Amino acid sequence: MRHSSFVLLACASVLSLSPACDSPAPKNPEEGLDHDQSGPSAAEQETFYVVTRRDVRKCAAPACGGFYVQRVNQDTTTCADGKAAKECYVGTVDLAALKLDANAQNEFLAAFADGHALVRATIGREADPNFADVGVLQVREGWTGRAGKQPNGSFYRLRGIHAKCSALPCPMAHAFRLNTGADWLVAGVDFAASGAPQEAQDAASQAMYETPEGILAAATPSEVTGPNGTMKALVTSEFYTRAGGAAPAANPECGGIRGLSCGDGQFCDPSQCGGADIGGTCRAKPEACTFDYNPVCGCDGKTYGNDCARQSAGVGLAHPGECEKK
Repeated sequence: MRHSSFVLLACASVLSLSPACDSPAPKNPEEGLDHDQSGPSAAEQETFYVVTRRDVRKCAAPACGGFYVQRVNQDTTTCADGKAAKECYVGTVDLAALKLDANAQNEFLAAFADGHALVRATIGREADPNFADVGVLQVREGWTGRAGKQPNGSFYRLRGIHAKCSALPCPMAHAFRLNTGADWLVAGVDFAASGAPQEAQDAASQAMYETPEGILAAATPSEVTGPNGTMKALVTSEFYTRAGGAAPAANPECGGIRGLSCGDGQFCDPSQCGGADIGGTCRAKPEACTFDYNPVCGCDGKTYGNDCARQSAGVGLAHPGECEKK
């Protein structure tokens, strides 16, 4: 299935970083990271990071020559010494968990160093007691930017949904604001605004719908209006796909004419809502949701406070807004 650039839905090693190193130097996403209300309270907790600048000081590595990083969508970051700051120095980036070959690892580190990639990681300390307060960024997931542009706006995880609507606008993705508890439905995602090649836009749209973790994006808010009212949309400045590929879902397809079912702890999104020929994707039920009121109507005829609450109940989406009272 191909989606247009502006999607509007109708019906292994540890790399030490030093000035001499010219070579280009996370878990199921439903497991709570996107719902952390205030980000990590200690350096050990996982979160999403971006590079803010290279360290150009001249001294022995790893004390110099690394990067400064910060948590996306947050004003402060907890550093290796336990102190909160606007940005934190890391002298080593551990990419072993990505299981990339040497060339891919170098390419990813180069993109990360230039601010064109994101990582889901923890900040730890160097094992050498001489550098005990020097940070080590232990990466669990890597996400590569596809437009090659400096990101602008907030950072989101986008997961596609297949809603049934009688008119536009209609929700087409669930947007989670990274490192916060904010999430909502959006009726449009403008990939073309990033300037990425059409092939990259198509691949991102496909990944958004067909992979459990979706894609990441830096974007600014917008709106789309139609007979069904006005809904939120996002205009991307950059979007990111998983480096090294994601682990396949245990049972990615469900519903449809074959009536495929999902495993324990999963539900079919969307459920048929009476349409036996409509296929969906198995999703893990969210473990935590925010309490903001952005009602949606489930296929069970019940009104849920927001789309995350609907997913947590394992119910398909009938339409945005409250269900009609009978």
